Amino acid sequence: MLFNPLMFVVSRTIAQRRGASDQEASRLGIVGAVLKPPILGILAASTIAASQAPAPGTVVVIRTMQSFRGMDKYEAHELAKTLGLTTDCDGTYPPNTVIRQRPAKGKPLPRSREVTLVFK
Repeated sequence: MLFNPLMFVVSRTIAQRRGASDQEASRLGIVGAVLKPPILGILAASTIAASQAPAPGTVVVIRTMQSFRGMDKYEAHELAKTLGLTTDCDGTYPPNTVIRQRPAKGKPLPRSREVTLVFK
């Protein structure tokens, strides 16, 4: 069984575009990289990703903090609203950008679902 790096990248990208998480897309990339012929691997990865993606309108529970760094105030508020978070912003208004946030990216979300954004 040979690993085809190109098919890994192609399959992983397709899986991500079909709604798979990064971890699941990597797993599906491996499937695409080892199946022969290559088109079979790509089709398998795409089909599996599509079958596991949430249906439109499905509520997805976010359990870890996303990164707001580098966003302007409007973008940060829109992302927070999309994630069901409230914001407590320190700093001035646009064109300033987020330079710090609490909790940090990858940390568990607090029960209050509040994120503090610090603008430069």
